[in-house]
Amino acid sequence: MEEYYGNLINNLTIGASVINNNGQIIFVNDAYSKGIMEEKDFMLRTNMYSPEYNKKLSVNIFRTVMERQHEVRERQVYVNEQGFAYNVTVFEKPVFKNNKVEYVLAYAENIVPLARKRESHLAGGTKSPDFICESAPMRQLEEQLRKIVFFPTNILLIGETGVGKDVVAEFIHRNSYRWDNPFVAVNCAAISETLIEAELFGYEKGSFTGASMKGKKGLVEQADGGTLFLDEINSLPLSGQGNLLRAIEKKTIRRIGATEECSVDFHLITASNEDLETCVKNKTFREDLYYRINVITKRIPPLRERKDDIIPLAIYFTQVFCKQYHIDISLTSDIFDKLLSYDWPGNVRELKNYIEHYIVTGDSSTPNSGHPGDCATVQKTAPTITSYGSLKEMLAEYEKEIIKDALRNSASKGEAAKKLGIDPAVLSRKIFKYRLI
Repeated sequence: MEEYYGNLINNLTIGASVINNNGQIIFVNDAYSKGIMEEKDFMLRTNMYSPEYNKKLSVNIFRTVMERQHEVRERQVYVNEQGFAYNVTVFEKPVFKNNKVEYVLAYAENIVPLARKRESHLAGGTKSPDFICESAPMRQLEEQLRKIVFFPTNILLIGETGVGKDVVAEFIHRNSYRWDNPFVAVNCAAISETLIEAELFGYEKGSFTGASMKGKKGLVEQADGGTLFLDEINSLPLSGQGNLLRAIEKKTIRRIGATEECSVDFHLITASNEDLETCVKNKTFREDLYYRINVITKRIPPLRERKDDIIPLAIYFTQVFCKQYHIDISLTSDIFDKLLSYDWPGNVRELKNYIEHYIVTGDSSTPNSGHPGDCATVQKTAPTITSYGSLKEMLAEYEKEIIKDALRNSASKGEAAKKLGIDPAVLSRKIFKYRLI
């Protein structure tokens, strides 16, 4: 009878699998394995809790079912062993025995091939070098982005000046199936109104006075097959917004002086440091363009709202500038305290500039009133950056030294935890982790 039901399920046209409560796939039908072009033997060796398998998924629906103890229908992106990506709509239903989940039935209701992805993984894959996400808000943002990077949906990034919208845009590009095609970043605020058409859409040879006799390919056309990132789109003159809207809607452009249009294929990411709804009300931004680019909106939090990223970013920039300028210098634990107590109105860009100033001059003070470096550097220093190990290893070393310093200068663990701005229980775990007892 078991063989009969197995054959029956195996002949279903819909993908189906059975997972036990330990996360082990114990049955998968032909429709499922063939739909995602994965060997059935490989799938039957798979455990849904394994880190390796989780790197292949944008979201682990099985884990959600086990946590909620309830059926879940959700879309996920799956990257198979050959590097091909699939958009899969999955319905997973728990089967209970004695009030405990014994099995989870998974049905692949729709499997749509997306594209080939390079040899990296969804969960631990390619990042822009300075995409630091140690804080909870940035980890949440990264998780959200990984669910949408495979789709050509227009994305609008909003946030204050200097938060790193360009880094997030590049992260999306590098983790999409367009990773090996151009990433064209355009600062709309830097293009004069008289040149906006020529810069964005290009021109034919001799089409106007001063035009190159060879003609020029516009920035939109340069992004063909890849990603077009329009930063500070709120600064784009109204005169250029109409043709941009057409290029976005029709995916065609016409060079200045040309008689025919040409097709372009690009993933559009835009960014604004102003409220575009207010710009629309003030008649400085077209309403139809706003709704066209505002399909998925992601807010990049300012640095003051993600303090856990400050020290990792400072360490990263220190490593970069020490290597760039062939200088061996380190941050100090006193500087760390100042970095964490400062609000960083200029966000990541201001932090980067401060670190470069310190690396080049060796002086932690700056002319900015209230800047974290206004007082002199103390003598005790954290580990010197000489080996350029992984960021994770370097962070661990710095964290260990910071905790040791806090304990040395505090009357109790509770006082040290208060100075560090963490819960005493968290400090105790870190003390045990670094064997500081």
